Amino acid sequence: MIRWNDGLNLDIPILDNEHKNLLYIINKLSTIEFTQEQMKSLEAILNELLSALKEHALHEETLLKESGYDQIDKHSEDHSDLINKIRSLKADTITSGEFVDIETMHKDLLELLLMHIVNESVPLRKAFKNSNNSQEHANKSILKNIITKTTNIFSFTKRILLSALIPLIGMMILGMIVLWHNYDKYDRVKVTYHGKSELS
Repeated sequence: MIRWNDGLNLDIPILDNEHKNLLYIINKLSTIEFTQEQMKSLEAILNELLSALKEHALHEETLLKESGYDQIDKHSEDHSDLINKIRSLKADTITSGEFVDIETMHKDLLELLLMHIVNESVPLRKAFKNSNNSQEHANKSILKNIITKTTNIFSFTKRILLSALIPLIGMMILGMIVLWHNYDKYDRVKVTYHGKSELS
């Protein structure tokens, strides 16, 4: 089992988490020994890996599009090659029905993942960050617009009044829910008690 090395981080949380997840899935191979009975477990792990890899490729390519990266086709081809290599490995494994060296497969998949991260993702760190920064800027702009509209609609004194009233209204609604719930409980207990009294 191989542990994640922080030197592989791109400092883009969504991509780093996906790379860690791909490593986690590959490491599942180290927990099984190949037998005919374990073939289903092996197939399930490879299917999970392919599914996670396709989703990850989509996220990387989306971020590159947002950053205006001009060689996205090359990166997309790299993703396709990686996916096809794993598909081919899966097909060979499942159809052969012969003994599978899990340790070798584990090493091969680790090598493919590390090559993807080191050779394909790390060199594009700046492009990913540009996309991430533009997304953060867009989110800040939306928040800024909401604040601006709110300040234009409500005067300063009204904003202070609202900031006091909104939590108070929330507490009152919560209090009413608690009271209604307790009264409902009391009502059910009362009915049950009267029912028992009548039986006795």
